[in-house]
Amino acid sequence: MKNMNKGNAGLERSVTAHNGKTIYGNTLYEQALKEIQEGKLGFECWVRYVYPQMKRSGTSKLTEFYGINDREEAKAYLEHPVLKERLIEATQVLLNLDKPIYEIKTPYGKLHMEHYPVSDIYEASLETEGVKIFIHGHTHVREARNDNGIYTFCPGSLAFPRDNDKGTYLILDITEKEVKATFKEL
Repeated sequence: MKNMNKGNAGLERSVTAHNGKTIYGNTLYEQALKEIQEGKLGFECWVRYVYPQMKRSGTSKLTEFYGINDREEAKAYLEHPVLKERLIEATQVLLNLDKPIYEIKTPYGKLHMEHYPVSDIYEASLETEGVKIFIHGHTHVREARNDNGIYTFCPGSLAFPRDNDKGTYLILDITEKEVKATFKEL
């Protein structure tokens, strides 16, 4: 029996999810677009098949099921006649939000992204705004810390890392109770 998670055949799991019906009578994809347009970027289950992620063991069952297996399947996703168009549409909707995309609601709390690290005063203002996760990139040095329930991260840098000779990026697994950070090297 051939592996059904390879190429377009395996991607039918995402198409099926897109076309599933909600209690409102619309499709799950239509509901996802509506939530994106309303700025409800709470990383609900639809994010796994509208904005696909690489499959990682030890993550949620949804990520394991809908996750992209490898480079071959990622390429097939971008060539799929339905999924490609919907990914483009969902990305355009996200980019056209009338609110900044650098502040996103997550199950743990508000996530805020900036280029520069925060000063103590600015950090206090983020706290009063309900920010629970802060990501910056200016230092190009990997950072992960938790101060009184507020997480601060710097992913390092893909092109110009300052703390090692390999580029790095950051993967966050966010739940209602915690934020787990994994740094990956190129």
